[in-house]
Amino acid sequence: MTIISNLCCLCGYALLPGVLLSLVARIPPLRAWARAQRNHRLTVILGLMLAALVLMYVGATRFEAESTYLQEIAFGGELDDATNESLREYEDNHRVIRNELWRRLLRPPAQRADCYARDDDTCDLTDRFIAQYEEDSEMEFGSPEVYGGTLALTIFTGLIAGGLTWWHTRRPLERPDWQFPPDSDDEPKKEFRPSARR
Repeated sequence: MTIISNLCCLCGYALLPGVLLSLVARIPPLRAWARAQRNHRLTVILGLMLAALVLMYVGATRFEAESTYLQEIAFGGELDDATNESLREYEDNHRVIRNELWRRLLRPPAQRADCYARDDDTCDLTDRFIAQYEEDSEMEFGSPEVYGGTLALTIFTGLIAGGLTWWHTRRPLERPDWQFPPDSDDEPKKEFRPSARR
């Protein structure tokens, strides 16, 4: 039951970004260009899929970094006291801590460097923050499980964007002449010309 609920949540989070990005294919000039040739359509589909993958991956890792910082500041066991020296230090350097957390989450756990900041003070401060977070939350920062969920969310978003883009750029169906009733006075049937759906 837990697996099913996780999959439902995953599809829900990926649905909205994928749908919104696929709507780009409904722009009349772009849709007409995609319908002109098969290669054009494939280019639009792959382009929007790539955009969905990049935007979702960057957005999901940034959200994870921000939520990690806010969770520790708001609910950390030793950070409840407003006069706590560590709390003031974290808040004074919140921007560099958040950026460093994000840079680490962008890389896979096996390829993650110890630090990406240029100064040692930021690295030490971020390491202390992560150690405090893992102690208070009893969770590993940037664990392989979390990274796997981020990848799954990213892939689902790309698939949704690509599938809907394929649907938006499909050509209108042509109806054969025998499906049209004869005109009054037995006049010849008019030639059917599908609209461009612009």
